[in-house]
Amino acid sequence: MSDILSTIEKTLAEAADPSLKKKKNKKSKQQKKNELRNFDNLDQFRDFLKMESTSDYEEKVHAHLSYFPPFVMQSCHNDPEKIKPTMNKNNKKFVRRLSQHVNKHLIDDIKKNSDFGDEIAFEEIDESDTFDKLVWHFVDANEHESNGKKFKLEMDVECHNDNATVEVDYRAYPC
Repeated sequence: MSDILSTIEKTLAEAADPSLKKKKNKKSKQQKKNELRNFDNLDQFRDFLKMESTSDYEEKVHAHLSYFPPFVMQSCHNDPEKIKPTMNKNNKKFVRRLSQHVNKHLIDDIKKNSDFGDEIAFEEIDESDTFDKLVWHFVDANEHESNGKKFKLEMDVECHNDNATVEVDYRAYPC
């Protein structure tokens, strides 16, 4: 009951003094600029890259994408419950097709939809294969300029031994 009363009191205080509300909004915008953005499918990630620009961010852009690759969804006829348990990092065919997907489609999607365009040149720097996961680390050594700010790009792509989910960690940070 006291929680409800305190919420009502805050709302009334903000209505009486609008400067309290503006301060709250400024803080939430600053937090929003530096937060990690999570996506469940590739289309949402593409839309994020199209709509958001690095000019909106002061420090960095950090996005995490967790999805089933299109070749997995095609093989199970777009029904995630029909994904074979062998579709994981231990399957050589899965790893080969995932590598092709990343190099031919994912990186091209990032090029097409981000502010930096065709200037992006991701190179695979490191491959780490442990018992439970496989991680590819990509870096773009070039400095990309967006509205007077220079950024560097990094991306990690990882898959696990227990499912077909692929996780992408995309980062753009100032130089």
